[in-house]
Amino acid sequence: MAQGKADEAILTASIIEIEQWRVHYNAVRPHSSLQRKPPAPEPLFQVEPMMMMN
Repeated sequence: MAQGKADEAILTASIIEIEQWRVHYNAVRPHSSLQRKPPAPEPLFQVEPMMMMN
């Protein structure tokens, strides 16, 4: 049981680290092809897609 919790903690930490890298790579890191500007500004808020109604 303890091993499962450890695995879950490692997986969660990995997901968080990957997401932080993705945000840095796509929104913070300057790009030489864009005159050292980031490719896209960070959104002020996250928009959730609307659920389709049947």
